[in-house]
Amino acid sequence: MRLNTLLWCFILGWTAGQRISPAALAENQLDSSSKANLAAYREQIDSLDGQILKLLNERAKVVQEIAPIKEKYHLPVFVPKREAAVIKRLQDQNRGPLPPAAIQRLWEKIMEEMRAVEASK
Repeated sequence: MRLNTLLWCFILGWTAGQRISPAALAENQLDSSSKANLAAYREQIDSLDGQILKLLNERAKVVQEIAPIKEKYHLPVFVPKREAAVIKRLQDQNRGPLPPAAIQRLWEKIMEEMRAVEASK
């Protein structure tokens, strides 16, 4: 171990039975301005995560409204062409930085979970 790492282990109260992650060691080396910036960015991400969660739950409520209509008319829960069209539309709207493949993976998972909501209704 480097002397710097040993020093941080001592400062953080590390004992033989404890493990300190490299990330924790690295964060403790940040200056106060960088720590403040990191904390602010994390707060922003937490806020965005809350907004995403709210929107996903709103989407799930709409899916629950669709379920009885599909059931009444014996329409399938899974409609591959519809899902492919949704993904294509979102990829076309996407301006990054997420690549198209990431959009596809994300929406495939979202729609998989929405199908589960629809099927459970």
